[in-house]
Amino acid sequence: MSLSMFDNKDFQPTNDDIQSSYDETKYILWQTICHLINQDYPNVLEEWKFYSKKAGWSLVIKSNKRTMIYLIPGKNEIKVNLVFGSKATEHVLRGDFSDKVKRLLNEAHSYVEGRSIMFDVISKEDVDEISRLLKIKNKY
Repeated sequence: MSLSMFDNKDFQPTNDDIQSSYDETKYILWQTICHLINQDYPNVLEEWKFYSKKAGWSLVIKSNKRTMIYLIPGKNEIKVNLVFGSKATEHVLRGDFSDKVKRLLNEAHSYVEGRSIMFDVISKEDVDEISRLLKIKNKY
């Protein structure tokens, strides 16, 4: 089973596909994340990527060729994936972030590109936390 609800390499999803696949609440969360990023970082590039059959399609949002976030449209959830370098990791672990995010970061393996965390977005509070995480990520 693919992480993304869109697992056909030959079918790149569109915003209409996202809207028709989610209930109103999930679609609003998806739109809010995208709007927030475009508002705070006006020169971002949104690009759909298909990495593998297991991962499916993800919306990759980049700023100045640097990946900010991966949005993964799951079947019944929205998943986000963020990668933090060592300085950003330190700031998140010392900051006012949820226990879930801190636990994920502590448990994440450290690679050359940083530590990767993935979690479900289920509420406006999660979107607010993503916004704060992106500010740390963008700063370091």
